[in-house]
Amino acid sequence: MEEYLKPVTKQCHKKILDQMNNSIYKIKEKEDKIGFCFFCYIKNEKNKFPVMITTTEIINSKYLSKNNSILLLINNEYKPVEFGEIKYKNDEYDLSIINILEKKDYNINFLELDDYLYEDDNEIYLNKEPIYIMHYNNENDISVSYNIINNIIKSQLIFSYNISSNSYAFPIFNLTNNKLLGIFKSPL
Repeated sequence: MEEYLKPVTKQCHKKILDQMNNSIYKIKEKEDKIGFCFFCYIKNEKNKFPVMITTTEIINSKYLSKNNSILLLINNEYKPVEFGEIKYKNDEYDLSIINILEKKDYNINFLELDDYLYEDDNEIYLNKEPIYIMHYNNENDISVSYNIINNIIKSQLIFSYNISSNSYAFPIFNLTNNKLLGIFKSPL
């Protein structure tokens, strides 16, 4: 039997549109290159940490050794966002997660992590779950792609997609609750 997406409510569509307009930020890089990032809170038993998520192509060890902030386009103006103490990078997954100093004048929209990511049995719940991915297409316009998780292997979500090859480190959301499930990385 084929799997189909469940119907999406008007409220869900409104939330997706709001996320598309206010959740993925452009990073000003050298040589007029543009990168992308998004923000969320990661919690442990006692604290919530505001973090920026991008790729190691954008923020790597060399960048972190020379810089304590990065310029982001926020409300059509480039503003420096300062890094905190906690910095995680994984070259295998091309992933950088950087704790940021939270300031009111940043005016950043933080995405919500799906609560199931903090549970031990999340793989059973997520299998066959409807998802969507926000990404920039080849025309440098934000798009959203919808699908269903086919499988989960070692914390990797397996699904079919039709996303431009220049898309990387973009958020994957649970279509049921509009919360962040993972990070899309296109294969090389």
